[in-house]
Amino acid sequence: MYQKQSLWTFSCTLYAADGIADCCLFLQDEYDVDVTLLLFSLWYAGQLGEFRQSDLTAARQISQQWRAEVVAPLRHIRRRMKAMRGADSARPTNEMNSAESMALFLPGQEEFDHARDRLRQQVKHCELDAEKLQLQLLEAKAMNTKAQAEANMGVQAGPATCEEGDLATIMMRNLQALQQAMHYNQRMQNKYAHLVGVASELWQTGDAQSASNHL
Repeated sequence: MYQKQSLWTFSCTLYAADGIADCCLFLQDEYDVDVTLLLFSLWYAGQLGEFRQSDLTAARQISQQWRAEVVAPLRHIRRRMKAMRGADSARPTNEMNSAESMALFLPGQEEFDHARDRLRQQVKHCELDAEKLQLQLLEAKAMNTKAQAEANMGVQAGPATCEEGDLATIMMRNLQALQQAMHYNQRMQNKYAHLVGVASELWQTGDAQSASNHL
């Protein structure tokens, strides 16, 4: 049974499901996977079916540019600030010179640490907003292309409909097409089954619980 969902709603719901966040973060950290493209590939299967090459090419161009120019710099800053905080707390005092040791205990140091943590949280929220915009750009492009194709043909195509097994197959094909297009490591495929299993079930049931703070 077809259940229409926006890409953002679907992504939040899927990301909040058991084990999905860890799976996506592993693929991102170990293989430099663009998780937004991964989520888009699964959503596209439920919304539009199997990838058309033109849509995949357009999605790659949009996502790679936005990720490189907006998301990646924010993520780098957030991670760098987290590493700085960890280095401050983990570094033994006896390894510092007297000036460094004094700096850690100067009046205002604790306030500075709290302010830096607040700033890092703000950067994290900016990163989340940037990823949301990236997903919205991908969805808008795909749906505009669909509308233009329908206008050219003079017909309006209905939403993709398929049984759960067929949907899982299409989702897997889309992930494999993305992997080939992006030259991702072949060992990533052992993570696909879990992603596809959960994503196809959520799409069929239309479970659109609010999970916008988890992505």
